[in-house]
Amino acid sequence: GLIIVSLPINENQAARLRQNQIPAVIIENQIQGFSSIEIDDAYGGHLAAEYLLSQGHTNMAYLGDHGLPDYALQPESSRLDGFRSALLQHGHPLRPEFIGEAHYPPKNPDITILEILSDDNPPTAFFAATDDLAMRVLKIAKQEGFDIPGQLAVVGFDDIPFAEYLDLTTISQSLYASGKMAVRLLVEQMEDPTNPIHSINLQLQLVERGSA
Repeated sequence: GLIIVSLPINENQAARLRQNQIPAVIIENQIQGFSSIEIDDAYGGHLAAEYLLSQGHTNMAYLGDHGLPDYALQPESSRLDGFRSALLQHGHPLRPEFIGEAHYPPKNPDITILEILSDDNPPTAFFAATDDLAMRVLKIAKQEGFDIPGQLAVVGFDDIPFAEYLDLTTISQSLYASGKMAVRLLVEQMEDPTNPIHSINLQLQLVERGSA
């Protein structure tokens, strides 16, 4: 059996799994005929925007990955869409120069962060599409003398273990729970191939900590 995480599966690949009767569970994607566990990435961006707006921020920046290889899913674009759309709905459009995209293979994202923070009217809040990128924002902001969260609030996405250690406010996609759920679904399918297919959408949650 297979648990396939964050990878696009085309119809030819899915057909090979079916032909070889290999049970599989897909995380962060949906393939017809296989159980899946997904999240709403656009809603996650929306959550981040709504939270930062509720904290009084109107001048915000975004940092995400860009140009990921074909073998990787690209949820960051949906997170940006949700973030930008929510800001626009409240009359605070995201400034184009405050959309930072770290290219893959990465041009050092620290340079992008520095360029945004060096603006004459720097943002008071940063939404990063992953916790890894949010940690870079925290590092550069502190090096440049920004008080966190007094002068700059930072929100990440994922809620990896280090997020708690760094007191990072983030959008949690319940990574631990999704892993357990995937194993349960896979074992059930392996024990009884006639079990029904399940499509589960995990509810995202904003975890408020000291960075925002």
